[in-house]
Amino acid sequence: MEFLQATLQVPGWCSFRLPQGINMHFSYPVPPITTIKGLLAAALGLPHDSYHLLPELEYAVGIVRPGERIETLSKILKRDRDNRDTLVVKEKYLQPEYRIWLAGEGKELDRIYTRLLDPFFPLSLGEGDDVVEVAAVERFQASRQVAAQVVNCPVYRPELVTAGPVEVIQLPWDFIKGKRNSWQGIAYRPHWVGEKIAFKEEVEVWSTPAGGVLL
Repeated sequence: MEFLQATLQVPGWCSFRLPQGINMHFSYPVPPITTIKGLLAAALGLPHDSYHLLPELEYAVGIVRPGERIETLSKILKRDRDNRDTLVVKEKYLQPEYRIWLAGEGKELDRIYTRLLDPFFPLSLGEGDDVVEVAAVERFQASRQVAAQVVNCPVYRPELVTAGPVEVIQLPWDFIKGKRNSWQGIAYRPHWVGEKIAFKEEVEVWSTPAGGVLL
């Protein structure tokens, strides 16, 4: 299987807002796949909201360093009849580091590899001004192996049992296509979330320079 691996370092802070928050904006602890697709679209120079134009790939994301979880106060203008200012508490992660894996057709991965090193648009992770640095990009041929631990946050599988308690979070995965190249909703998938996920029994994974990855 053809793979691409990239390390993403956040020199400041970042957040990945849960949609349910109003005056308290909680953040996912890991960038959802929709965020990763947005980053790739910016690197490739694709038009805004053109996630469906990305090549058909398999995606995985992992936490290298979770960063410090903090809260900030932001003043925003509420768009109502009075145009009132209000304070919003935003949960952010200070200087985290993540890793992403893409698997698919070689020529598409080569194109993304080139653009991650020389992006068309400036890259951010989360909000538009949350700068991210691509610290390393690697291209390789991955092979199958068995392991009891993986370094990514894999999609939850009910047939697998983790070695200890692991948080399971519904993460945005993709945009549901509507008419005329628009989108009409978001598809979610449950993920185990942690720096490393251990299982009671060995599972078949892909061997990568960072460790085993379960797609």
